[in-house]
Amino acid sequence: MNESIDHDQRWADADGKVLAAMNYPEPSDRPWSIEEIARAVKQDPGDSLARLQSEGLVHTTGGFYWPTRAAVRAEEIKQ
Repeated sequence: MNESIDHDQRWADADGKVLAAMNYPEPSDRPWSIEEIARAVKQDPGDSLARLQSEGLVHTTGGFYWPTRAAVRAEEIKQ
């Protein structure tokens, strides 16, 4: 059971890093390429972006990504 919790926590941490990067130093409504996100988080963000998109926290078109308004607001609340 601990392995599942650890796995879920790693996913949450990775997804949180991606959202935080796309909102740093302040929320951006410009699209990010996957390469820009990878440089910012220093890991492959592909799985995180897929999860975030399926959860309605990231928009995507033409290989570019940007946070939804809900994701931006959630980051604001955290701070």
